[in-house]
Formats: sequence, C-alpha cells, structure tokens
Amino acid sequence: MKWFFFFGVILSILFGIISNKMSDVSIAVIGSSKSAINLFFSICGAICFWSGIMKIAQDAKITSAISKIFKPIFKKLFKNPSDESIEAVSMNVSANLLGLGNAATPFGLEAMKKFKKSNKNKPYASHNMILFCVLNTSALQIIPTTIAALRFNSGSTDPMKILCPTLFSSLAALVSSIIAVKIFSKIWSKKNK
Repeated sequence: MKWFFFFGVILSILFGIISNKMSDVSIAVIGSSKSAINLFFSICGAICFWSGIMKIAQDAKITSAISKIFKPIFKKLFKNPSDESIEAVSMNVSANLLGLGNAATPFGLEAMKKFKKSNKNKPYASHNMILFCVLNTSALQIIPTTIAALRFNSGSTDPMKILCPTLFSSLAALVSSIIAVKIFSKIWSKKNK
C-alpha cells in the first residue's frame, strides 16, 4: 500500500509539471490534508463512542450472552475446536456484529493464537484458521459504525440509511465465503489423500 501511495504522489507531481498545473496539485494536497484531518476526528469520535458502548456491553455481559448464542453454531462450523478458541471467535463475532472492528481485533488475535496452537504450529494455516480469517473478513454487521461515520462526515442527512443494505450484503458475503471455504476444504482434503 505504501508503494501505491508513493507512486500515486510521484505521478501526480509529474503530471502537474507536464501539464503546467502544479498550483492545482498544491491546492489538492492542502485541501486533502484538511479533509483527512476532519475525517480522522469524525471517525475517531464515532469509534470512541461505540467502543465505550462495547465496553459497557462487555461489563454488562451482553457480549458474553451473544457469544453463548454463537457457540453451538461455531462448534459445528469449525473442526474439533477448543472451548477457548470458540469463546474468542464468539466474542470477535459479537464485536463485529456491532460494527466494532477495533474492539473485535484482540479477540480475533486470541482466536488465531488458539487455532495455531491446535495446529501444532505447522507452517501452513489449518482449516479452522482459514475459516476464521474468512469469517472475520466477511463479518456480519448489524450496526455499520465506521461507514455511518463516513457518511455523516460527507454530509449525509441519514447516515444510518445503509443499515438494511449493509446487513444484506454482509450476510451474503458471510454465507458465500463459508460455503467457499467448505468446498475448497473438501477439494484440498481429497487432493492430498
């Protein structure tokens, strides 16, 4: 990503020089910097607010209750998971449901450590590690916090209007990714027999 950004900046400057529009490039740099700072603070505020809500939900054992709902599903979805790994996966999914990817990260790292340990630290990812990575990446969201903050910052009068489309698209991504992992896992296991 850093190289993509670097070459983008270099190309912009080169095209500004070639087309004799360096003043436009300078104005764009200054305007973009201001927009980036405004965007940072608006998203930061939303993330702090929802992280606080998540902390309250954790202290009130709401996330634990949500994770208990998911435990039976995950025990069937993953291959021979440990209770600790399922607990971490459940907490990760609970945080992602609320659109709190930053709060979900510690639980995701913990789950991956547990799956790696049960994989006997082999140099390749296990089925459970791959499934969890896909599950985490295509996370189902009930409250799309970050996107709503971006929409609000861009002047949307109803930033939460994307609630239903986000729920539908994240559900479709989740189901299709789980199906893909299961299909490729069966193909891989047959190939390696």
